[in-house]
Amino acid sequence: MTRTGEVWIEQGEEEMLTERPEYPAQDTSKAVLHYHRPDGNYEGWACTSGPAPLGRPTGRSR
Repeated sequence: MTRTGEVWIEQGEEEMLTERPEYPAQDTSKAVLHYHRPDGNYEGWACTSGPAPLGRPTGRSR
Protein backbone atom coordinates (compact mmCIF):
# COMPACT_ATOMS: atom_id res chain seq x y z
CA MET A 1 0.00 0.00 0.00
CA THR A 2 1.23 3.51 -0.71
CA ARG A 3 2.02 6.20 1.83
CA THR A 4 -1.31 7.89 1.04
CA GLY A 5 -3.29 4.65 1.09
CA GLU A 6 -4.23 5.00 -2.57
CA VAL A 7 -4.25 1.96 -4.82
CA TRP A 8 -5.66 1.29 -8.28
CA ILE A 9 -7.43 -1.95 -9.10
CA GLU A 10 -8.57 -2.64 -12.64
CA GLN A 11 -11.50 -4.98 -13.16
CA GLY A 12 -10.33 -8.38 -14.36
CA GLU A 13 -6.71 -7.80 -13.31
CA GLU A 14 -5.13 -9.44 -10.28
CA GLU A 15 -2.36 -6.87 -9.89
CA MET A 16 -2.93 -3.96 -7.50
CA LEU A 17 -1.08 -0.81 -8.63
CA THR A 18 0.40 1.75 -6.28
CA GLU A 19 0.87 4.37 -9.02
CA ARG A 20 -1.83 5.87 -11.22
CA PRO A 21 -2.07 3.88 -14.47
CA GLU A 22 -1.77 5.57 -17.84
CA TYR A 23 -5.18 5.90 -19.44
CA PRO A 24 -6.09 7.40 -22.81
CA ALA A 25 -6.97 11.09 -22.74
CA GLN A 26 -10.55 11.85 -21.76
CA ASP A 27 -12.97 12.51 -24.62
CA THR A 28 -13.95 16.10 -23.89
CA SER A 29 -16.93 15.89 -26.27
CA LYS A 30 -18.73 13.45 -23.95
CA ALA A 31 -19.86 13.35 -20.34
CA VAL A 32 -20.72 10.38 -18.15
CA LEU A 33 -23.32 10.87 -15.46
CA HIS A 34 -24.05 8.26 -12.82
CA TYR A 35 -27.37 9.05 -11.18
CA HIS A 36 -28.77 7.01 -8.28
CA ARG A 37 -32.01 7.54 -6.40
CA PRO A 38 -31.96 5.73 -3.04
CA ASP A 39 -35.63 4.79 -3.40
CA GLY A 40 -35.08 3.45 -6.95
CA ASN A 41 -38.00 5.55 -8.22
CA TYR A 42 -36.96 7.25 -11.47
CA GLU A 43 -40.52 7.69 -12.76
CA GLY A 44 -41.20 11.29 -13.78
CA TRP A 45 -37.59 12.41 -13.29
CA ALA A 46 -35.35 13.49 -16.15
CA CYS A 47 -31.82 14.60 -16.81
CA THR A 48 -31.63 17.21 -19.53
CA SER A 49 -28.96 19.19 -21.27
CA GLY A 50 -29.80 22.44 -22.96
CA PRO A 51 -32.87 24.64 -22.94
CA ALA A 52 -35.46 22.01 -21.86
CA PRO A 53 -37.40 23.10 -18.75
CA LEU A 54 -36.14 21.54 -15.55
CA GLY A 55 -38.11 18.59 -14.25
CA ARG A 56 -39.91 17.88 -17.55
CA PRO A 57 -39.09 14.48 -19.10
CA THR A 58 -37.54 14.72 -22.56
CA GLY A 59 -37.73 11.06 -23.57
CA ARG A 60 -34.07 10.61 -22.70
CA SER A 61 -34.56 10.22 -18.97
CA ARG A 62 -32.88 7.41 -17.06
